Amino acid sequence: MIGVYGIGGIGKTTLMHEVLFEAKKEKLFDQVVFVLKSSTANVEKIQDEIAEQLGLELCKGTESERARTLFDQLWKEKILIILDDIWANIDLETVGILFGGAHRGCKILLTPRYQNVLVSEMHSKNKPLAEWKDALQKLRSSAGKLDALVYSSIELSYNYLIDQVVKSAFLLCGLLKQPYDAPVMDLLKYGMGLGLFEGIYTMQERRDKVYALVHRLKDSCLLLDSHSEDWFSMHDIVRDVSISIASRDHHVITVRNDVLVGWLNNDVLKNCSAVSLNDIEIGVLPKGLEYPQLEFFWMSKLRGLALSKMQLLSLPQSVHLLSNLQTLCLDQCVLGDISIIGNLEKLENLSLVDSDIEWLPNEIGELTQLRLLDLSSCWNLKVIPPNVISKLTQLEELYMGNTFVKWEFEGKEGGAEASATFVFPK
Repeated sequence: MIGVYGIGGIGKTTLMHEVLFEAKKEKLFDQVVFVLKSSTANVEKIQDEIAEQLGLELCKGTESERARTLFDQLWKEKILIILDDIWANIDLETVGILFGGAHRGCKILLTPRYQNVLVSEMHSKNKPLAEWKDALQKLRSSAGKLDALVYSSIELSYNYLIDQVVKSAFLLCGLLKQPYDAPVMDLLKYGMGLGLFEGIYTMQERRDKVYALVHRLKDSCLLLDSHSEDWFSMHDIVRDVSISIASRDHHVITVRNDVLVGWLNNDVLKNCSAVSLNDIEIGVLPKGLEYPQLEFFWMSKLRGLALSKMQLLSLPQSVHLLSNLQTLCLDQCVLGDISIIGNLEKLENLSLVDSDIEWLPNEIGELTQLRLLDLSSCWNLKVIPPNVISKLTQLEELYMGNTFVKWEFEGKEGGAEASATFVFPK
């Protein structure tokens, strides 16, 4: 048995037709059966289609009696059975297909959309086939014609994600600043802001949940492996479909790798639920924005705000109005005074990765609900004042990689009570 899995539209069926053609041309088997199994096909329909192609009449008996009739025919000949576009696990024995020790002449080729559909006894083979390479070349040459088919196939895979949380995670992946190679940590941070972990309270449990979400999306071929298990990739076409769905169904605006001349006007944003600006050439934030539907940018019901590579010498005073903000990411930003962040009473996640912050303000200690603080790669950070970290009583995860070079202790001379200040030399 050989299994070839992948998202709809990438060419599995085309490859299977090439295999079918070559198998018949080279007379490698006595008979070749090709069954296109839809998401609604059942055992009886599969039995009927195989029997029809073999010129066999099946009785109107029970499922097991029909399976026995099929098996009696299959063991007599050398047969290739191609089951294409499989959506769920198939009990081949129930159908009447036995292979291996029971019938070494019967070869099975499965093409499911999901990795977990491949049964445990299936073994993928890496045998180089010139036909497969030729089929891939044909796909590349007609890529433009396939765009609509590929998009619809990817969206169909998205629609078959039963769990709404998995769907939300998929759409969020498409909004990340570098979805082609993104850390799972980013999905964790932004997921906290968007409420993906309702009813999950500890950071470890949330971390376990986000890794499980990534695994499910990989099984559905909507995400890909990256250089380590802590990272994932998203194909450009899959990302485009994700953004398209988010824009159409959830009124999300995404702008990346462009110059934003002024802020988007009210008519555009008044129905928006999210805004994603990635690698945009704009230096400062507006003083305030009033958009009633916006959940991921700038207003009172906002739960997550992510800004990167921006010059924020001072945050607008309207920041204190973000009373429901739970995630704030200011990665790779030029930062000035950020003490106003201390007013965000519900903030659980603060990320300042690779920012140029030099002094962590005392007001950060007022974030009593903070669970995650990421100061990784803050090369210019020199001082964390006394007692700021110790005040963060709910803090579960503190990241300081590539930040601290040396710690010095400063205390009150002659006093019994001394507090620690972290000082970082230039």
